[in-house]
Amino acid sequence: MIFHYFDGTVWRRIFFQLDLILTQFYLTAYYTKLKGKNEMKESVYLIGCRAVGKSSVGAALARGIGYTFLDTDDLIVEKTGASVQCIVAEEGWPGFRKFEKQVLAELTGRKQLVVATGGGAILHREIWPELKNEAKVIWLTADIETLCRRLEKDHGPDSQRPSLTGKGICQELKDVLLERTPYYRETADYIVDSGELTPAMAVTAIKNYLEQNRPVEEKE
Repeated sequence: MIFHYFDGTVWRRIFFQLDLILTQFYLTAYYTKLKGKNEMKESVYLIGCRAVGKSSVGAALARGIGYTFLDTDDLIVEKTGASVQCIVAEEGWPGFRKFEKQVLAELTGRKQLVVATGGGAILHREIWPELKNEAKVIWLTADIETLCRRLEKDHGPDSQRPSLTGKGICQELKDVLLERTPYYRETADYIVDSGELTPAMAVTAIKNYLEQNRPVEEKE
């Protein structure tokens, strides 16, 4: 038989080479798996009405977990070259919702994002099942008195946002929440009361939830 022509030294060399090949194979497979895990990490979408702190909490959360932060209002402004106020003045809220829907659709499939959505983004019901397939959805909420107080003190973008109904801030919030709260609750994977927590505490609560609810393949 051919085996008789090889002495022990030759066999040791052959087994050594085979061992190197197998080791390289398993290392390649291992690092490919690690890379795949990193690519599979879910995004995070923050939903909720005005003044709940989606932008501030979202930006801090993104820094804390090493994700990219995006705000859908900013993406709409970038896409159209016009402010929210100008879009609503020229095309009405239906025109704004059209751009909002486009922006959300463009975000599907993107990973490792923290996205602060506009209060009305939840109305695009047909898009959320697809977003939830690859993301966790966090509902930031607060009691109406806290929201009114924040908006009355606010001089930022939220205070300049065009009215939806033409009513006062507090009455408008009550009307809007009456319509949207069932959608927020139905869509959310986790709820954080930003009226009871500081932004830092809200971020910690979300990070803890994400860590405890990572997909199995990310934990292995």
